[in-house]
Amino acid sequence: MRRNSCAVLGAEPFFESVTAPLNLPADALVAFPRESLLALRAAMRRDAGDAADTWLQEGGFAAGAPVFAAFERWTAAQGFDAPSALGLDQFRALAAQFFRDSGWGDVTVTSLHGLVAALDAPDWAESEPGTAFPYPSCHYSAGLLAEFFSHVADAPLAALEVECRSCGGAHCRFLIGSQSVLTAIYERMSTGMDYAGAVALLAG
Repeated sequence: MRRNSCAVLGAEPFFESVTAPLNLPADALVAFPRESLLALRAAMRRDAGDAADTWLQEGGFAAGAPVFAAFERWTAAQGFDAPSALGLDQFRALAAQFFRDSGWGDVTVTSLHGLVAALDAPDWAESEPGTAFPYPSCHYSAGLLAEFFSHVADAPLAALEVECRSCGGAHCRFLIGSQSVLTAIYERMSTGMDYAGAVALLAG
């Protein structure tokens, strides 16, 4: 299931955009060009095949905690409460702007049957239209975002990317939920059921 996992969150802002920049040195972050990430992924897949997917995701997992810490400091700098204390709409808006300002792209979030969150990104940075990958391939993002939102929830979260621009989709879509629920969705998809049908079935 790891091959397809990922997690993002956000929604359209309902307040004026905040303008304080990220403080890369203070947050132990570095600016990393999108082209470098795509080139690294291509080289790893060329030389290691599917094993590269896991390696990229492991790198993303390692990034999740410091990126969440940067998000906490970033929201505090705008005068907002800690992420865990924010209202849902406010959190979605701030998370969306944080990832936008970080260069990852725009994200929105909806609920599917109250069972999982569906998170969409029409311009996600790791995706690469035209590469014709056979399955969703935002593996570094998968690890980073899954770990990030596990810190937000203060509980383990799993994620599954079910649509991806790298394999012909119009956007990247990630389902976020418990490990058991996403495993059940993935198992049904493996039998040929589409993810929407699997979610509906499990939701009853």
